Amino acid sequence: MKRFLALICAFASSMFLFSLEKTDLDIRRDILAYGLENEIVELIDALIKEDESGLQNELQALFDSTRSSAVKESLLKYYGEKNDPYPKEWALSIIADPWDHKKTTVLSIFSYIEKMKAQEAASSVRAILKSENTDYRDSAISLLGSIGTEEDADFLFDFLEDEFSVDEKTRLVIRQNVMTALGKLKAEKYRVRFEEVAGNEDENAVIRSTAAVALGEIGNPESIPILESLFLDKDPLLRSASVKALSGYSSEASTAIILEGFKDPYYKVRLDAIASAEKLKLNESVPYLLYRSKSDPVESVRYRSYEALGLIGDQEGYSWLAEQFANKKNAEGLRLKAASVLAEHHKTSFSPLLLKELISVLEDEKKIKYRYELLKLMIAKRTELDSSVCISLLTSKDPTTKSFGIDLFELYKFTEAKSEIEKIAADEKQGALHRRAKRIIESDKTTTASGE
Repeated sequence: MKRFLALICAFASSMFLFSLEKTDLDIRRDILAYGLENEIVELIDALIKEDESGLQNELQALFDSTRSSAVKESLLKYYGEKNDPYPKEWALSIIADPWDHKKTTVLSIFSYIEKMKAQEAASSVRAILKSENTDYRDSAISLLGSIGTEEDADFLFDFLEDEFSVDEKTRLVIRQNVMTALGKLKAEKYRVRFEEVAGNEDENAVIRSTAAVALGEIGNPESIPILESLFLDKDPLLRSASVKALSGYSSEASTAIILEGFKDPYYKVRLDAIASAEKLKLNESVPYLLYRSKSDPVESVRYRSYEALGLIGDQEGYSWLAEQFANKKNAEGLRLKAASVLAEHHKTSFSPLLLKELISVLEDEKKIKYRYELLKLMIAKRTELDSSVCISLLTSKDPTTKSFGIDLFELYKFTEAKSEIEKIAADEKQGALHRRAKRIIESDKTTTASGE
């Protein structure tokens, strides 16, 4: 009988202790309720990347109660990324009278309204632009370009034509911002005016290039001749604008200019040619991209060519990138760039090669930083990994490598690796690794129990 009572007491004690164990969700609730500002902001940043947090009530309560501008701004970013209307009415009320609020908070509201495409904010934004206070002028112009209507386009054009009591540099910035906003609004009504500005050789080159890019956004084929003519200019800023603007069209003439941009002596024009080819998914650009990848004297152009090849490259492009990754004579940065592109666009076919490369450096301490970068890439891209790799990482003497092993176990829950996680969880000498492993084990127990 005593033995039976002892068993009952032991069971009750274990159940009491189990009830005290907190799940990840409980821990997150505690952070939102009692955490420091930086802890809360860090958690909100993590929640932005997740599909569903199960914390909607807690987040709403926090938004309503917090006096921390950093937390408020992080929550606005969260709600904007999730396209969540919860703070919308509050945001609209602040933007209607923003002058007594912290500038960073008001700018966060601008970003939220832009994400939500809240056209009902337009009248308040126009009022801000009409006021004598210029704190939000540039941001307000940009916001109208994102959420505005034809009425707002007319307002912006009138704003463009106004005579401001400002220095010439500020005047140029205002004109740039307004033309960019009108381009985003696809304001066909003002296309001819933009063509006049773009073609005016007496006009400032920055303004001409901004007008050209706006014409590309508007997308009327009648603007192509003026955009083509800009590519013949000696100023690389105008050639760059020409190539960028022509990405708004699908014609033989625009394609020819974009391909010619790959051979421009100024590297920024080449970068814009790559971006335009990528935007239009120009198969004709693959030979140009391969050449730039192999031979361009500017590293940023070579790497940008890698990215475009991953998106629009054919089998030849894939094979070439795979060769660059496999070639151990290449710099590790170049190999990692090729790997990143291939993992992004050809994950299924490339994963076995990436796994093989990782295995080859698991025990090579001379390649430890390269190993870290491979692991970061593989975890970020969710490429093929197996339990043997996870076990190798967990049994490594290097704490950082072991930490990556815990990351893998948390993601994939490899059954074969569970005993190694349990060893780390039982070893308090392993510090932060011990605490992480213990939390994972306890979380798994709680999840299993709740599912029974």
